[in-house]
Amino acid sequence: MWHRYLPESSAWPAGEFGVLAERYPVYPGDIIAAAASGASTAEEAVERVRATSRGRLGPLAQLLPCTFTWDDLVTTAAMREAIEDLIFEAGHRIPFWEGAEARRLFPQGQGLVALICGPPGIGKTMAAQVIAATLGYDLFRVDLAAVVSKWVGETSQNFERILSRAAEMNAIIFFDECDAVFCKRTSEVRDAQDKFANTDAAYMLQAIESYPGIALLATNQQGNIDPAFIRRLRYLLEFARPDAGQRLELWRKAVRGLAGEDRLEALEPALRLLAESVDMTGAQIKYAVLGSVFAAQRNGAPVQLRHLLRGLEREMAKEGRALGARERERLLSHGR
Repeated sequence: MWHRYLPESSAWPAGEFGVLAERYPVYPGDIIAAAASGASTAEEAVERVRATSRGRLGPLAQLLPCTFTWDDLVTTAAMREAIEDLIFEAGHRIPFWEGAEARRLFPQGQGLVALICGPPGIGKTMAAQVIAATLGYDLFRVDLAAVVSKWVGETSQNFERILSRAAEMNAIIFFDECDAVFCKRTSEVRDAQDKFANTDAAYMLQAIESYPGIALLATNQQGNIDPAFIRRLRYLLEFARPDAGQRLELWRKAVRGLAGEDRLEALEPALRLLAESVDMTGAQIKYAVLGSVFAAQRNGAPVQLRHLLRGLEREMAKEGRALGARERERLLSHGR
C-alpha cells in the first residue's frame, strides 16, 4: 500500500522502508494521509504516522520528549545488554506475531511489558526515553492522578480507556510509580472497599496481559507490586545505585555538558575525589552540577570545586544528609 499510494517509496533505502513497514502498523487511511501530506522520505513518513495518533490519549497521558541517547545512560554492561534485548524484540515483534503458529501458542501475552525498578534518581525514566528514541516511537507517560479514582470501578474503566486507545497508536505507554495501580491484592477482605480494590487489581492484571502494544512501567517499590503481575512481565530491569566508577562518569558528563570541556579538565581531580567519597545518584549529581553552574555565575567566576560542593550539599540536604566540616575541608584541600 505504501508503494501504491506513495510511489516514490519504492526508491527509499530498503532498511529505512523496512522499519516503516514493520514497526508501524497503520490503517490504509494513515498511509493515504501521509502521502497527501507530501512525505518524500521514510523519515518524513514515520513522523506523519506518529503525528496522526498523538492526540488519542488526551489528558490521560503526557507526551515526553525523548532527547536522551545511549551516551547519557550510565549503567552496567549487563543492564545495557538487557535493554538492547528489549529494543531488538520491540523492533521485530510485529511481523513475528503475525505468524499463525506464534499467535496459536500465545493467544494472550503478545504485548511487550517491562518493569523498570530501583531507587529514585537512578535513570528509570531516562531508560524509557532512550528505548523510545532508539525505536523511533513516541513515549506517553500515563497521568496516574487522572487514572486512580476513589469511586468504585472507575479506576479500571480509566485503565481500559487508556489501553484501548494506546493499542491503536504507534507509541510506548509509560506508567511511572506503577505500584499505585498494580499493588498487591488484599488477602484479608475486611470491607467492601477491599473487595472492590481487589476486583480492580484483578481486572488490570488481565487487561495488561491482553494489551498488544509496548508498555514500560517504573517503580521505586518493587515489593509493593502484585506477584501475579511480575509473572506476566517480559522483562524486569532492576537498576542499582551507581558505584564509584559510574559516579565519576556521571560527574564528567554533567560538567562537560553544563560547564564545558575546559572546566572538565580543570576539575578532573576534584571529580574523582567526589565520586569516590560521596554516594550520589545520577539525578543528584546532575542537579548538583546545575546548582554549581548558577552559583559560579552569581560569583562571576568559572565553576570551581567550592561551587560543586555548594550544589552537592543542597542535594544532600534533601535526604537529611550533610558534609561534615572536616570532610568538607578534606575535599577542598585534596580536590585542587
